Amino acid sequence: MDYGSRGLSDTLAACASYKIQTVGAGMSLESASKPLFVERDGLRLAIVNFAENEWASATMEGAGANPYDIIKCSHLIKSAAKQSDHVLVVIHGGHEHYNLPSPRMVKEYRFFAESGASAVISHHSHIISGYEIYGGVPIFYGLGNFLFTRKKKLKSWYSGLCVSLYFLPGQQVSFKLSPVTQSRDDFSVYMPVNGEQSVILSDVERLSTIISDSALLRDHWDRFVASIGRQYLSLRNPLNTKRFRLGFRVLRKLGLDSIFLCKEDLSELLNYVRCESHADLLIEALTNELN
Repeated sequence: MDYGSRGLSDTLAACASYKIQTVGAGMSLESASKPLFVERDGLRLAIVNFAENEWASATMEGAGANPYDIIKCSHLIKSAAKQSDHVLVVIHGGHEHYNLPSPRMVKEYRFFAESGASAVISHHSHIISGYEIYGGVPIFYGLGNFLFTRKKKLKSWYSGLCVSLYFLPGQQVSFKLSPVTQSRDDFSVYMPVNGEQSVILSDVERLSTIISDSALLRDHWDRFVASIGRQYLSLRNPLNTKRFRLGFRVLRKLGLDSIFLCKEDLSELLNYVRCESHADLLIEALTNELN
């Protein structure tokens, strides 16, 4: 939805003209929510695709991505599992430039495995993460970038993973990981040489070890939250607007931004975000105001 409903419509039409099947987006909530069923060699595979609710979710009135809702997602997976041999779940979610999942993501993705997913693949963070095998279901928490034509100073921006999944009737899914690298100069994508490939795969295994240890994962998550927490607190600061943003960044660097934080306002914000009923009203009110 970076280019609105017209951009999405053009993209879907272009894919259809080349007989490329799509899943997870549509011109209505109903079409965006439909699974894709693919049949090969007597095996039926269902693919379901969800996106965290950032700015692109489809609604009852408009186009967009299939919105992430854990109850709806679970029902969709269970329904697809009854109609197929395997279910592949693809999720657009995660935290940008953070190479591990949040504890919430781990809990919910494992729940999708329990709901009938044969494999789960998450992407969005623009950085490679690790994976785990949960109850025989491979769960990949971040593939990094494949082809992304925007230059960044971060070396991690130019590395990614391709996952080959092997589906057989009545068997658990097996897989193969293949690192890919993107050129900083012309954005071409190529398979890295053996040494570079080994370094990437070794880092994937390191991250996977952290994911397998809930206490270690929580420790890394707490440190990540601490590193960006002030940025989120600043959302309630009256100076953190487009008009004053440059000056506010200077205050933050000097450590003076906390002068403008009000504990009563922060408590009210916490209450609105934490309480589901308040959050429902807050989201509706903000959406109406922005519209």
